[in-house]
Amino acid sequence: MIYRYLFSDNFIKPKSRLPMRTKILCLFLSLFIGSMTATYANHATDTKAKAALNVIRLAYVCPRSNNARYVEAKDYLTDATTGKITGQNLLEAEAYQKYTTIKLNWVNDDIPTAVLNNNGDYPVELKWSNDRVSQIVIPGYYQFDYTVDYDDKGNVIGFTGNEVIFKDRKTSFIIEFAGEQITKITGFESRIGKKPWIRTLTDYSYDNNKWTGHTISYTQWESNTPKNIKSDIVRQVTKVDESHYIFTEPFGTTIEKTYDSEGRIIVNKNTSKEHTITTTTYKYADNKMWSEDELVTNTAGFSSHGLKVHFSLKDKPDTAPDYTKRDGWYKFDQSGECISEERAGKRRVKTNGVWGDWFLPNYRL
Repeated sequence: MIYRYLFSDNFIKPKSRLPMRTKILCLFLSLFIGSMTATYANHATDTKAKAALNVIRLAYVCPRSNNARYVEAKDYLTDATTGKITGQNLLEAEAYQKYTTIKLNWVNDDIPTAVLNNNGDYPVELKWSNDRVSQIVIPGYYQFDYTVDYDDKGNVIGFTGNEVIFKDRKTSFIIEFAGEQITKITGFESRIGKKPWIRTLTDYSYDNNKWTGHTISYTQWESNTPKNIKSDIVRQVTKVDESHYIFTEPFGTTIEKTYDSEGRIIVNKNTSKEHTITTTTYKYADNKMWSEDELVTNTAGFSSHGLKVHFSLKDKPDTAPDYTKRDGWYKFDQSGECISEERAGKRRVKTNGVWGDWFLPNYRL
């Protein structure tokens, strides 16, 4: 419709040396070139962000591969206004959080630093060369200072250690892939001026919603032969759905974890070879963990039930039980009745339905 209007007989042509058709064409071309420029700029920053995040993720995975740890790249984090990539979530399910988060620190169109959040923030330093990360330093994480190694196609294939650790040793890693999935990580240690020694070999396999990591560690400075195997461990992770994962640990322990929509753990169920099951439920308030409710059972049935409340709530009525509103340690019997509570270093116990006096517990007994 706009086109028809511009070129209709009713349109008043402005005084110009250029024909109107030429001016309209120039306008369309300028808009097209501008959009192409913007698209290219977004593509360039996205490429840089993904390159940085890939290096940081692999740098994080390599030391954890020594124990067959599971780390999966998840969704990118973006700025709500510009759409610029600002970080990434890594699924790891450690402690109380579902994700380990990488946050990029942009300075104009460069990424000199980042932050790795895993039960605390680790600053990350990145050095670049020809749009590639050439070196990564994470001072608080395993003294991580590594040169990034690439193949002829520009793919990351490992890290060579720059920092001397444990007096005379350096570590390095070689990563093997099938497509984008890691299939093997070989961890090396080397004495200064001597041939590297294979410290660990970790193989990874994937089967639908099940992931398996298998790590073999070798005796220090010995050849990687069966007689020199120091440890042999396997970990598995089964994804039931996005909120529910089952972790099979070495030596037969199984941990089931359930998360809320924000990635916070709300149920942790631990089953050992001795058939002892510990189910812990976590509740949150003010975006902080408010309580941990632990129920322990065994083959004989009920074993113990305890509740840790981290901070008091002010919106509860006076008639509400203390364990629903006040910080402290609480214990319950098999029927769910509170039989012990401890606050501010003092404890009291209920006997035959009657609360005793507060006393100072002797933890050395």
